[in-house]
Amino acid sequence: MEGSRYALREVRDADFESIASLHNAVDPDRPYSAPSLRRQSEGLRRPGQDPRAIVATDVHSGEIVGYALLYYQPNEDDPGRPWIEGEVLPARQGQGIGTLLYDAMLAEARSRGATGVRSSVRENSPAGKAFLKRRSFEERRRSWRSRLELAGADTSRLPELERALNSAGIRVTTLAREGTNDPAVQRGVYEMSERTARDVPHVGTYRAVPFEEFRKFFLDDPNLLADAWFLAKQGDRYVGISYGGREPAQPAVLLQFYTATLREFRHRGIALTLKLKLIEYGKNHGFARIETSNDSKNVAMWTLNQSLGFRKINEMIRVEKLFEETTAAPGPGSDV
Repeated sequence: MEGSRYALREVRDADFESIASLHNAVDPDRPYSAPSLRRQSEGLRRPGQDPRAIVATDVHSGEIVGYALLYYQPNEDDPGRPWIEGEVLPARQGQGIGTLLYDAMLAEARSRGATGVRSSVRENSPAGKAFLKRRSFEERRRSWRSRLELAGADTSRLPELERALNSAGIRVTTLAREGTNDPAVQRGVYEMSERTARDVPHVGTYRAVPFEEFRKFFLDDPNLLADAWFLAKQGDRYVGISYGGREPAQPAVLLQFYTATLREFRHRGIALTLKLKLIEYGKNHGFARIETSNDSKNVAMWTLNQSLGFRKINEMIRVEKLFEETTAAPGPGSDV
């Protein structure tokens, strides 16, 4: 790669349209709008651990040809293991842009005192997997996205399931019905979400997300679908949740972000009922499909999703590199 052909700089607010176009070219099956990517970037800010985002530009045309982000997962308490993610325009791959971005972010991680870095790569990306393997990344676990086509989804069990829950003093409601802006409702949903999140598999050490971060990122989201936040409630206590949202760049898709039940309320059909309510919502509101994510270690949830008709559409490999390990030098033709 000619050293003078590409240059790195910090991301500017005006760059997100180009970054969205770049991402959508790399991953057309999961497109995002510029406002969504901007909001995600803002949601990663943490005191003393702000993310760093850079772009690679063509010095002659000014075109953004690559993007990289160093960040800390909101629900992980591992300041020594930041994540590095990056993408390069398909037409510009193989010219060393990925190496340029990666080296800059690796130096940033070291300057912050990191003892290692984490990343992820699509299973169907041979070049991406080879890039990380040459840099001594090792697989830690997997996750995948799955899809349910709503046209053939069966919700006939819902009335019976809801009757059974009602007889046990548990009713299904929504965030909209409870009061989206009600401080007591927000706090109750937050506390239940945080209690259940401790049981969700994580790559690193679990971190409880502070209430204000939760409220700002989830409840103040302009794409919030408060009537698609389904809640199970016993008395004044929230005991289960399954909620969906939308992404403007994917108008036909209802995104299911999280499903969980308090430990002492599991095995009563609550998660199944809430998921079926979301499926019913998707059908009634004109969505063609539901997509969700699953961690490879969350076998129970994947089993439930499969029983509802969800099928894998892509798989992500979560990888990690420890700085103490010997790093093999990239060989010829290794640049991405």
